[in-house]
Amino acid sequence: MTTEKSSVFKFGFTLILLILCGVCARAFAEEARSGGEEDFFDMSIEELMDVEVITVSRSEDALFRTPAAITVLTSEDIRRSGHQSIPELLRMVPGVHVARIDSNKWAITARGFNGLYAEKLLVLIDGRTVYTPLYSGVYWDVQDVMLEDIERIEVVKGPGGTLWGANAVNGIINIITRKAADTQGTLVSGGMGTEEKGFSSFRHGGKLGENAYYRVYAKYFNRDEAIYSDRSPAADSTDALREGFRIDWDKSERDHFTLQGDFYKGHSGLRTRMTSPGVNYQTDDNSDVRGWNILTRWTRKYSDTSDMSLQFYYDRTERYAVNLGESRDTFDIDFQHRFQLLDGHNLIWGLGYRHTGDNTDNTYTVAFNPSNRNEELFSGFVQDEITIVDDLLKLIVGTKVEKNDYTGYEFQPSARLLWTPDERNTLWASFTRAVSTPSRAYTHMTNKFNSIPPMQFIGSSNLKSQEVKSYEVGYRVKPKDNLFFDFSLFYNEYDHLYAQENNPTAFSTIFDNKMYGETYGTEIAAHWQVNESWKLAGGYSFLKMQMHTENSSTNTTIASRTERESPCNMFHLNSQLNLQDNLEFNTTLYYVDSVPHWDTPSYTRLDMGLTWHIRKNMDFSIIGQNLLDRSHPESGEDGVIATEIQRAVLARVTWEF
Repeated sequence: MTTEKSSVFKFGFTLILLILCGVCARAFAEEARSGGEEDFFDMSIEELMDVEVITVSRSEDALFRTPAAITVLTSEDIRRSGHQSIPELLRMVPGVHVARIDSNKWAITARGFNGLYAEKLLVLIDGRTVYTPLYSGVYWDVQDVMLEDIERIEVVKGPGGTLWGANAVNGIINIITRKAADTQGTLVSGGMGTEEKGFSSFRHGGKLGENAYYRVYAKYFNRDEAIYSDRSPAADSTDALREGFRIDWDKSERDHFTLQGDFYKGHSGLRTRMTSPGVNYQTDDNSDVRGWNILTRWTRKYSDTSDMSLQFYYDRTERYAVNLGESRDTFDIDFQHRFQLLDGHNLIWGLGYRHTGDNTDNTYTVAFNPSNRNEELFSGFVQDEITIVDDLLKLIVGTKVEKNDYTGYEFQPSARLLWTPDERNTLWASFTRAVSTPSRAYTHMTNKFNSIPPMQFIGSSNLKSQEVKSYEVGYRVKPKDNLFFDFSLFYNEYDHLYAQENNPTAFSTIFDNKMYGETYGTEIAAHWQVNESWKLAGGYSFLKMQMHTENSSTNTTIASRTERESPCNMFHLNSQLNLQDNLEFNTTLYYVDSVPHWDTPSYTRLDMGLTWHIRKNMDFSIIGQNLLDRSHPESGEDGVIATEIQRAVLARVTWEF
């Protein structure tokens, strides 16, 4: 039986088995509950639809009435998932491709163009942008918070540059933590497993005077190394320590202040490979990371239709490896003001400024010229939410203007139409233009390869921004109070995409904007609360990519390679079942299509977890992950030897007091 057929058979068999287990468990739960009507979930389907989200419009809107493809992971979803990191949590979002490269690296994106430094995805933690301008990607190994402190994760699929700026091309991930007032008391959590060798976290919250609250936290983890296909160790184990705090102060009924910060340090392993005619060797590398950040925010509420916020943060990051060292300082200030201009016009506008400076330790393999650089970004946006018919039809139009040091001025307009004919149906459509600006790697980096003859990648200072024009439509429906469906369709046109152009006489390649293309697809999400003790949630996504190069391009493979770097189909089904009032059984089934460029076959993954509420505020969980395979690959990366993700079991105890 072929690998693809085997994976499909395994997926279908497991799905049928899960359904049968769910039916049996439901009967058991009904008997154990003895006819009680208590709802054991923190949030019903109806309450989920009323969750206020901020990522789409920079102001609070009910999820059900949001004109964008958005998914929300709640704190309960996070707790029940059994995942121990933010990248792993994102597997539960339809349309988001999470591919684990090794023990400490992930490739994550939405709607295509995946890679270790996927530059078309914007990630924020409490309003702080966390991508590195060196590659315009995200170092996922250091994007960590106490998972128990996360209130929700909002994931917008599709462009959001009108409000959030460059790099919000294919999606936005906004991680929002809980206020200090909601984390009072003490929490202690810890555990160990076959892959998560040891992890622990501590949090304590208290009061500072009449209207001020604080929390402090610390967490540590030690993760085992992955393996290669021959079962040999990959030398990529990782460990990290993180500490932080948050203070919230309600100075008055209309003024609120937040001050928060984090410090982290970690160590990761990496085995790299150099290959060429006559040369084939590998070397072990180590990466040491550390950094800290501090953020302060002042919000003032003038009325129910008017408010403002002023935010400032400083972020210091350091990363040192054998082939490159980087230290970076970022200062960012952001202001926004929302008010009702005229009857039926809700206006929001804002200004922003960011300064970032880096210092790189160049090596023979990787070098930046200049080795240190300071960059500035000026931005402003305006958006008008126009009520055409009260409680029925809205039009949202706006644009963002940015001035960067690479391409000058960039305009990112959008228009969104929202129609809510009744309380059970929402339809929306949108057009958006967004850009991804060049990074230091594309403009100032030289990457040499130990080959015969010697080859090198050379950056180009003449690059334009990559551009997308996106067309989307969506439909949400609640046929019953306990049932919800969310459908979205998209068609994207990309221009000025980066391609490595060959220069045979100089044995080098240089980046140029000579690729363009189209992508289209769909995302479907469903939530069904079967009864008071059983909830199902699932998602499916389809993606088709068609890339082309200009006639003058010398790269004959980049288009097909880009098309083959993302899976066509992805699916997941999550079951949250309360067997008794003190016993939970959680299961998630994942299917990810093959990724041909990396020779990664499709795979089916099954996670299961059992949580016992020993007493009030004390839980014990045992979790199994990747239960269907001894190990499987998920992705690859140039210069990194592909690894496989192993089956894992872990136990965890959490106590709040």
